Amino acid sequence: MLKETGTPLVGPSTGATSMHQPVNPFVFNVRTRYQTEAQQAIAQLTSQGLRNIAIVHVNDSFGKDCLEGFLTGMRDAGVKPAGIFSYDRKIGDTSEVAEKVIALAPQAVVTSGHSKPLASLIRKLRDAGLVGVQVVTLSNLSSQSFLKDLGNAARGTIVMQVFPDPRLEKTHIAVELHRLAAAQPDFVMSLMALEGFAAAKVLIEGLRRAGPNPTRASFIAGLQSMRDYDLGGLKLSYSPADHTGLSFVEASMVTRNNRFVQ
Repeated sequence: MLKETGTPLVGPSTGATSMHQPVNPFVFNVRTRYQTEAQQAIAQLTSQGLRNIAIVHVNDSFGKDCLEGFLTGMRDAGVKPAGIFSYDRKIGDTSEVAEKVIALAPQAVVTSGHSKPLASLIRKLRDAGLVGVQVVTLSNLSSQSFLKDLGNAARGTIVMQVFPDPRLEKTHIAVELHRLAAAQPDFVMSLMALEGFAAAKVLIEGLRRAGPNPTRASFIAGLQSMRDYDLGGLKLSYSPADHTGLSFVEASMVTRNNRFVQ
């Protein structure tokens, strides 16, 4: 539809590589790629001296995309996976995978998948006594529903994030979001809200650069002219050969009172 109508799509809420490579001339990503998150997850663990790392991923396009990022991160760090395990998305049962990971007793486990199967996996690891094993997952699970699924096993889980915590107001974009939301008592301040706000800012800047009488073509040209554009502490760039947008990644850890702290 985008190609047929020449309509640009700004800020799809996904980090799938298929939205980045090959470059789609009508898709302008804002959030960071899943593979970048996965690579940074490995870098985070190896910087802590952890090298015996197992990988668990859902057996679908999302999981395989993340798996490639984990493996790239491991190659960059000069380590090999202690084991690679997958689970079926339709069935959503990670019991067998959990048993295999428990038998390995790795120093850390990096995961990509969905809330209930991975929460079940983490609970089984903790129940088996692997309380010191660092478990990392990606930003698609930075939600309260994931924490609810984890229950008592939530504390200490690392979740990668692709935007700075807006509650901390450490970036100008977060300060701006707080100011605009002040008159909205029901507004929920969240990473998802900040992602939407960032995408809206990109859309508006693209329209501004499209001129007083914007067309689809001039809008696309306006977006592609954005180089190191400052969204308020987050710099974004586009070109005809690169529509990736941001590359920001930061680790967060679940605290004892079930909050993500970056």
